[in-house]
Amino acid sequence: MHFTQFVVLLVVFSTFFCSCSYNTPISEASYRFVQLVLSIHSSESNGNLLWLQHGVIIRGDQRRPTSFNTFNPDEYMLDDVILWDPLSVSSNLTLWCPNCLEYSGAHLPLKATRWKDGRTKCDEPRRLYGLTNNILLVSRVYVCDRRHQIIAHDPSILSQVKGLLPFPFVLFHKSGVTNELHRFIISHANAGLTISEIQTIWLQTMYDAYGSRREA
Repeated sequence: MHFTQFVVLLVVFSTFFCSCSYNTPISEASYRFVQLVLSIHSSESNGNLLWLQHGVIIRGDQRRPTSFNTFNPDEYMLDDVILWDPLSVSSNLTLWCPNCLEYSGAHLPLKATRWKDGRTKCDEPRRLYGLTNNILLVSRVYVCDRRHQIIAHDPSILSQVKGLLPFPFVLFHKSGVTNELHRFIISHANAGLTISEIQTIWLQTMYDAYGSRREA
């Protein structure tokens, strides 16, 4: 990305994130969807389903056909989910503990433990913004033999798999966006649209997608 594009992106997202209330609580329906996805993902019989693979955006509207309860309007607002666990991609991939490397020079491999799935306040998934819906980034937590823990989307982990795995997101300090929304904003900014115009088009796209979910 050119420097001018980077500046535009930062300015646009600074405006967007202030207006989108990043700290809006994650709904109970979205938490239930996360647990459903992880339950199916951990099932041996369903582990190879393409829509449940690492790094794929799992659409919240896939939750509705499985619901046995009276349909709740909140479920039209379900966040989509991305499962992020680079170690699951290949048995030949080794990730090293960045803390051990930095402080002692030791190469200790990381192992997968729990998910950042919202079961506790310490394990809240990270919210990303998408073109048509919000996304919950549900990442693995890794641990080494010295009990250092690190989340799978930490920059020190991403740097180890850069070039090996495609990243479906662009992360900022506390927030992030999908590649789809990232391309959308860069494309419209390059076309000469103002921040306000891009925001209007994006919000209309979100509203149209919400309407489509209600009509489905």
